[in-house]
Order: sequence, then structure tokens, then C-alpha cells
Amino acid sequence: METKIIEFEKIDLKNPILIEGLPGIGLIGKIAVEYLISELKAKKFAELYSPHFPHQVIIEKDSSLRLLRYEFYYHKGKKDLIILTGDIQVPPTDSYGHYEVVKKILDFSEKYGVKEIYTLGGYSTGGKRVKEPKVLASGTDQKIIKRFSGIDPSMIFREDIGAAIVGASGLLLALGKLRNFTGLCLLGESSGFVIEPKAARSVLHSLTKILEIDISLEGLEKKIKENEEIIGKLQKFQEKVIEEEINREKEREMEYIR
Repeated sequence: METKIIEFEKIDLKNPILIEGLPGIGLIGKIAVEYLISELKAKKFAELYSPHFPHQVIIEKDSSLRLLRYEFYYHKGKKDLIILTGDIQVPPTDSYGHYEVVKKILDFSEKYGVKEIYTLGGYSTGGKRVKEPKVLASGTDQKIIKRFSGIDPSMIFREDIGAAIVGASGLLLALGKLRNFTGLCLLGESSGFVIEPKAARSVLHSLTKILEIDISLEGLEKKIKENEEIIGKLQKFQEKVIEEEINREKEREMEYIR
């Protein structure tokens, strides 16, 4: 088996823009893209399968099973869009697999006339929680960076020289640049340990301003509230564990003194 894309429908799009949101830090890109798909009522038209994905399958609600995959959706509007999401990314140890899968996505995008790519993901703060996540942006060239500088106060263009972007969000743009694609990578701040719908909202807010997409982000508020409650419970549990450990340590010290 080789990496391949199966199309269900031949579509006619005018200068479509590719938006990628695959699983990664905080599931930020995936949450953002799946919300966008839902709000725009985008329609799935193709799937990508690859032997570079992990050797496991997904069991569906009806008890059937299927291979891991990427999914392509399209939306016709003021700006036509191709939206890419999926179950998983190629494992980080398989560099060749990453390059092969990304090349296949670029070939497919080029066939439909894509010239701009926007990739969405997460940026780890190393465990530090951020009350209002910023969006850290980088681009293929100065022209697009200058074009969107200042469009959203929460979006900051990165200046951390030598920093890396791992996975499809970086490779799609870097390899795409060699083939005359242009675009931006938008990463929402995340502690890196939990699902981050709040950061997904920040990323989507920047994206909708850039692409002039008119959708409400209110639907993410419920997810954010649920997430905050889960994090609150986890913090209380962690504090309890720490407190119990401190008490046990005190008891051990008292036993030693006696």
C-alpha cells in the first residue's frame, strides 16, 4: 500500500484556500477546523490513507471498523475553501512518512488551484496555563506577513529565531514555499497537557479575520466552560495529592524524631 487519496466527488472551486487542522498540542488545530467545518456545513469530498499512519484501526459507533485517515472538506463562498483534518498525524519518528504525506497533500491541493495555505495548531508553554491564549504566527514570506500584521491584536508574529514547528503545520508551508505556495501558520498557546478549546477559539478568531469568514464562535463557549471545569477538578485533585504527600512526609519526620 502507498499513500493515496480517494475522491468521492469531482468539485469545481475558484482559487480555493487550504486550511489544515490535524491533531497536535492541545488538539487546537483539530478543534478549530472541526468547528469551522460544522459552522460552514462543509462537505467531505476526499480521504487520504497512508501506511505511515500507526498500525491500528478505528471502531465506529455501529461496530464497524476503518483505517486511520485524513479527510478533505470543501466550502463554496466568498472565498472557496478546502479544509483538511484527520484522526492522527504521522508518528514523529517517521520523517520520510511526514514528507511523503505532505507532498501528496500539496499535489492534491495544486490540482484544485490552491495557492494559499493556512495551518492551525498549538504552541506549548511548557505546562504554564494562559488565561487568554495568544496566537503565534509565522509565514512563508514577508509579503504575507506584512499583509496581515496588526489584523488581530491577539496574533503575534514570532521572532524566536531557531524555534521549530513539528509536523504537518510546518512542513505544508515550508515544502509548499518551494512550490510557490504562500501562507501562515497560526499556533494557539497551550499548556500542552490538556485539550484547549479556548486556544482553538483564539486561533479561529485570527483565521476568520484573515479570511473574512463570517461565523459565530459562541458554540465554542460551551466546550471552554466544560474544559475549565475539568481543569479545575484536575487541579483540586493534584493539590490534594500534594497535600497528602506533605502530610505523609511530616508523619515520617515525627516517627524519626520519636
